[in-house]
Amino acid sequence: GALLVNTFMFLLAGWIGLSLGYGFRVDGFAAAFMGALVVSLGLDAHENDPLDGMKVSFDGFAEAGRRIAEAGLPTVIVQEGGYLSPDLTTSLTSFMGGFLGKDPRAA
Repeated sequence: GALLVNTFMFLLAGWIGLSLGYGFRVDGFAAAFMGALVVSLGLDAHENDPLDGMKVSFDGFAEAGRRIAEAGLPTVIVQEGGYLSPDLTTSLTSFMGGFLGKDPRAA
């Protein structure tokens, strides 16, 4: 059997809650009971998405990547398909920059 937990959504929800001043925080739970992570990276959560989704900024994707990497667990990142949007590339670069500990804006 396997335990499935949408970790990215927990981390993202915590980051959004803190960013908006709600005081909601989700932290430090992943490493306590998981041996690996599978991240379903839905880049349509970006604030400029044409379907007006979750309003995540480029910095928000970078922060999510950084926090997921901090778990120190083996990680598989699956980028979901769908439709093209001008901000998908920058969202992915931001997330991966955070995950790899690099500033995607640096030349």
